[in-house]
Amino acid sequence: MPMLRQPGVRSAACDSAALPQGTMPSLSHEQLGALYYQRGDKQKALEHYREAAHEAPHDPAIQKSLADFCYVEMGQAEEALQAYRQVLDLKADDPEVLQIAGNLCATLKRFEEARGYYTRLLAVQPWNTDVRKALQALPADSVAERRPDAFTDILQDARRSFSSGSQTGLDEAIDRLVEYKRGNTPEAAAPRMRTYDEILDTIRQGNDAAAIDALETFLADTPDHADAHNALGVLCYRTGAVDRSLEHYRKAVALAPGNATFRKNLADYLFVVSRDAEAALEQYVHLLRAQPQDAETLIALAQICVELGRTDDARVFVDSLLSLQPWNQQARELRNALQAVKPPVAARESRESAHSQARMAITAGRTAEAARLLEEQVRSHPADAAARNDLGFVYYQLGRTAEAGLQYAEAARLDPQNETYNKNLADYYVVAEGRIEDALSIYVQLLRRAPRDVDTLIGIGRICELLGRIDDARDFCRKALDVEPWNTAAREILGRLGA
Repeated sequence: MPMLRQPGVRSAACDSAALPQGTMPSLSHEQLGALYYQRGDKQKALEHYREAAHEAPHDPAIQKSLADFCYVEMGQAEEALQAYRQVLDLKADDPEVLQIAGNLCATLKRFEEARGYYTRLLAVQPWNTDVRKALQALPADSVAERRPDAFTDILQDARRSFSSGSQTGLDEAIDRLVEYKRGNTPEAAAPRMRTYDEILDTIRQGNDAAAIDALETFLADTPDHADAHNALGVLCYRTGAVDRSLEHYRKAVALAPGNATFRKNLADYLFVVSRDAEAALEQYVHLLRAQPQDAETLIALAQICVELGRTDDARVFVDSLLSLQPWNQQARELRNALQAVKPPVAARESRESAHSQARMAITAGRTAEAARLLEEQVRSHPADAAARNDLGFVYYQLGRTAEAGLQYAEAARLDPQNETYNKNLADYYVVAEGRIEDALSIYVQLLRRAPRDVDTLIGIGRICELLGRIDDARDFCRKALDVEPWNTAAREILGRLGA
């Protein structure tokens, strides 16, 4: 049964004797890669990341995990670049991957390839000054591109036919000469419309007015070109025609709803220019569902929650970002500002008093009374993570297992940095639902934050034991004993495993 952990009080992980019986799912290669990385075996981790990418060639997130690991941890630029190319085959407009691929190619002195990636990125982010500078910094081609001289080739073919006495070959060559002449004679009366790539060149040159005119002409003929609408929205905003931007941002999102860059532009406009926080919130929530770990989206959601007076929700988003990027200065500053915001004294005292009464009822064994008090608490204070965690424990005691799981999950969502809530949720997944992989995912995240946490090490050890990975189970329990040589739970597991 999941333990009720009070803040600051450590409890052992779930009892393996209470675990559901039967065949358990094996770990994925990606999970094994993360575990081996935590154990310091980078080479073994790389092997599993490669296997994960091989088994899921159409999953861009897994391909990117391999690419990032090769690039950041192993310094293997060639393999990283190959994996990034695979990501771009699946998500051609991914701005982060396009920029990394361009930087990698520039480092490897593959300047033409780097130029291609930078140009593709500017197609979706024409305002990106860093990429524009990187593109301009690439060395010029040493040899100018040579266009094939089709006329000369055809003429030489005709001469060969004439010399060999082949009248048929000569006639065919003459026909090709006539056709070539006809195809290369310009028609002064029919001006050619510029392509989108040519318009991007104008944008890169900084000629905004000419680019706006060209985009308007281009969209008059090609009204469903999402990239062009987005680029025109950016240029209108940049040149002061702010009111016109919204129309093109909306059109770009309508045409390409899965493009995160287009939706961010629309959300930013709604929040910053239109001051429509609710409409902006809807767009950012859509982004967060697609990319739960996107830093820009998390900080924007936190700022909108502050604007709407929802400081508890703002803290949740800031804490989520800091769990991913502890170094993020903007998130740290916002978190410090939020810590200074206190609920009204009377309301705070009332909330703390109700929660205290519930905990006293739990201690006295008055479970039904505790449930009633905690239900009232979460109704009046839905963002109270501690109350939801305790309600999960009480529901489990009362046999309301599914409801307990919902409360544990909500507590962990509201306060993702709280180790106790995450451990309770992981324990619940193992004991009540047999969701071993979900529990392991939580434990791996906890281990990344605190590599010497004994509860986490033992929890992973027990899961490894369930999965029949006896050597791994021994390793994690031994690490727990390195931290706490007196820990009886770790010793019991090792005793069972014959260590």
